Amino acid sequence: MPRHHALRRGRRSIPGQTYLLTSVCLNRAPHFATFEAASAVCRVFADRVAWAGSTPLAWVVMPDHWHALVEMGNGAPLHVLVRGINSHAARAANAARGTSGQVFCGAFHDRALRTEADIRRCVRYIIQNPVCAGLARSFREYPFWDAAWLRR
Repeated sequence: MPRHHALRRGRRSIPGQTYLLTSVCLNRAPHFATFEAASAVCRVFADRVAWAGSTPLAWVVMPDHWHALVEMGNGAPLHVLVRGINSHAARAANAARGTSGQVFCGAFHDRALRTEADIRRCVRYIIQNPVCAGLARSFREYPFWDAAWLRR
């Protein structure tokens, strides 16, 4: 993307702030399309240590991207957090697929959420993403997600 720098304009990392994050695979390649690769990335997302002091509230792993709702902690700033998650996820997916190389674009999208209503809308968006993409008839059918409010 030639305009990655525009995504960084005005970006803030505020402890306690909840953010909707999206990170896309390079060239929208479906690096997580296999059960093994998606499961490997889910193990990274489920590992609290990988979130560098922040708290994942909800996330979904799609074939070519991921979304997460994250409450920032006092640890790593937003760009460092996402770079770390992407690095761990790329290594896990590459190991599961027997491949190597870059998995993610250099940029990511973030949106600070201000109200409980915004958070609820984003949780619904995250867990319904596979349904909207035609990957499942119900969010409960899709195995590659988690939400603090809907533990399985």
